[in-house]
Amino acid sequence: MAPYARIASFMNIKKAVLVLFRLCISRDYRRLRRLKVFDSGYYLSLQQKSSGDDLDPLWTYVNTGESCAKRMAGGTAAWSQQADPHPLFDTSYYVSRYWPDGLKENPLINYLRSGWKKGYRPGPFFDPVLYGKRCGWNPGDGDPLTHYTHHGQQQGESPGLNFDFQYYFDKNPVLAGVRYEIIKHYKLHGASIGKSPLPVFDPQFYLEQCGREAGVISDPLSHYISTADSTTHLPGKLFDPDFYIHGCGVELTRGEALTHYVTQGVFAGLYCHPRVASLSPMPLISIVVPVYNPDPAVLRNCIRSVLYQAYPHWELCLVDDCSPHGDVRPLLEEWAAKDSRIKVTFLPENRGIAGATNSAVELASGSYLGFLDNDDELTVDCLLEVVEAINGQNAELVYSDEDLIGDDGTTLSVFRKPDFNPGLLLSHNYITHFVTVKKSLFEEVGGLDSLYDGAQDFDLMLKLTEVCENIVHIQKVLYHWRASESSTSINHGQKDYANEAGRLALQTAVVRRGLPYEVAATELNFFYRLLGSPCPVPGYTVFIWAAEQDELKPEFLAGLGRGGAGVAADYVLIVREKDRGKIILSIEDSSLSPCKVVLLKEGETKAASLHRLISQADRDFVVIVDGGFKHLSENWLMELYTPFCQMDVAMVCGRTRYNGGDGTSHLLPDTTNKSAVYYQEYLSTRTCHMAGLHSPQDVSYAGWDLTMIRRNIYELVGGFCVEQFPELFAMAELSLRCRDRGKKITYTPFACGDKEAESVWNRQEESREIHEEKQRFQTVLRQRDVTVDPFYNGGLLTDQGVEETVYRRWLRGE
Repeated sequence: MAPYARIASFMNIKKAVLVLFRLCISRDYRRLRRLKVFDSGYYLSLQQKSSGDDLDPLWTYVNTGESCAKRMAGGTAAWSQQADPHPLFDTSYYVSRYWPDGLKENPLINYLRSGWKKGYRPGPFFDPVLYGKRCGWNPGDGDPLTHYTHHGQQQGESPGLNFDFQYYFDKNPVLAGVRYEIIKHYKLHGASIGKSPLPVFDPQFYLEQCGREAGVISDPLSHYISTADSTTHLPGKLFDPDFYIHGCGVELTRGEALTHYVTQGVFAGLYCHPRVASLSPMPLISIVVPVYNPDPAVLRNCIRSVLYQAYPHWELCLVDDCSPHGDVRPLLEEWAAKDSRIKVTFLPENRGIAGATNSAVELASGSYLGFLDNDDELTVDCLLEVVEAINGQNAELVYSDEDLIGDDGTTLSVFRKPDFNPGLLLSHNYITHFVTVKKSLFEEVGGLDSLYDGAQDFDLMLKLTEVCENIVHIQKVLYHWRASESSTSINHGQKDYANEAGRLALQTAVVRRGLPYEVAATELNFFYRLLGSPCPVPGYTVFIWAAEQDELKPEFLAGLGRGGAGVAADYVLIVREKDRGKIILSIEDSSLSPCKVVLLKEGETKAASLHRLISQADRDFVVIVDGGFKHLSENWLMELYTPFCQMDVAMVCGRTRYNGGDGTSHLLPDTTNKSAVYYQEYLSTRTCHMAGLHSPQDVSYAGWDLTMIRRNIYELVGGFCVEQFPELFAMAELSLRCRDRGKKITYTPFACGDKEAESVWNRQEESREIHEEKQRFQTVLRQRDVTVDPFYNGGLLTDQGVEETVYRRWLRGE
């Protein structure tokens, strides 16, 4: 016999002798061995460190269980994490609930001997009465925990209301293979990664309230149920047990309130939080959902996300678009039978997503409509936030931020959006989800059009934004968009038909608005480009700011003259005396049409010089171009003009690249950077970095590099404020005054210039005058109480751990 075999044989003999000896001397040991209710693997997994006899963990438990119970009773806290003997036996729960003054024997033994006969529960997830109804147990069968271990567990039924098996499986579909040990899996794995077995309970939110104690809580829900009667912690941000108990009309403890709500109160439409009850008015929101062949678990998650809304005045209108899968109809009928607010209809033939959604609207009786896809979910506060926006801001159309989730609900990415941005909407449907709109307006625009199936929501947003006077954006994630391989949410190569439908929808909107554009697709699906063909072509005065250059690139000079077919432009070069000769020579060697050279006067600032020259110009549009470009894109001048065909556009800015790249990202601010130049560049580019440098869009600030200005608007607002902002911030301050007059500033990526490299600035290189100019501009922002740009999203700061107060102080120079 090999040595290792002899060792194994010896160990087996030793273990057998020890077990026999222990059976003889310990009655508790004999009982647990006989009942086979002790789960040694589970017990060992929960032990903080190896202790006792790991070959026979049952013996270790029998000898330590009593001392654990005594420590709990004698300690300062009523709850502490224990190495439990069974997934459904929670030592802390059992002792703190039934033996608060101490227990002189092993808790599990106490339960098996007498506790169950008194109706005691072994843990928060086991209800003997409910278990008996679901699995046929009765007292004549012995204790219910042992019965469940050997019989009930195999039926796959939850033994209590505090653990919803179907909910947990639907939220974690990969766990289908461990159905009969799902509670064990949750206790050992799911709880530690923030999974919840009960709707409304939010583990992360709960642990945040527990402070330092959170570090030793392995199962937040069990901890909450065990300690709810002795703490003021909330199980979710919008469920207040004390408020709920006061209003539900049933005598409950704090620990029972949550379960009562998710199993009974939610179906009765009871209020769960004073924030909800204080609303006035409380409009009915109709959530419309077209249904076609969804995964059953995903559809149940979708329906639950509406059912458990904190705001209860909703109706869910589900229309099955003739799904061939046989499990869809019974599932919908089952949910409709549970709650009268859930309305279901079945179409005799497939009508497509637009037709099915319109049919869902026909079921709706609410004054507002909300749009939800059958595989997506709403956050619990979604409708509450929407109604607060409706009541507080008189909103006609509301949209929110959203995130992208995986099959198990894990967040994959977050989509932060700007406030309503008409220019961006003419590039792509950035609004997407979650959208709520007045039903009367939906009907006014004719609802959804099947001609644009695949992009029917884009068509709807284009139509609605033409008639809505008050569009409100909620800067919070209220919608979970589920990713799938066939979904446009993660694969822009899918659904070519949807991309073309989006182009057609935008083309129709352009014609409807009387705009002279043709809509073209771009390299990226669902993003579009407006091609303009203005007639007659307006005249331009192009100012090339070369006062900071000692020479101009030949390719740049050649590009200046390639602004577009039929362009009538006057070119004015602004230079310093010392560079005059060299620059004039470079102009003569170029193909640029006749160009006027103007010397920068001694002591004249950039803003003063440009203001003087713009005032003398006689063309309809003036253009400021930085002389540091290597080259300009083809038709750059016409591309700058194209957005002016839209209403109220005062300025259009082009795109600056650096050796073919985008340079420093200003998506997030560096609040430690005190440079005035950095600050100015951040102001003029942050919103473009957020909404995408490839997307035309409305912005709040123009930059200096490549900007076209409508001259009559420049004169209307008074031009550059040359005394207060002589160099760096004149353009930003001019932008503020244009916006005050209701005029728009637009960015286009299709007029593009390329530089060799970004300027390297730091606070040592900046003059005192530049720094003081920055301070004066920040004073203007403080006077206007500017905090976050409406085309920027403060949620980006929160997502990346940037404190809003720090950002505000940096932005406003406080």
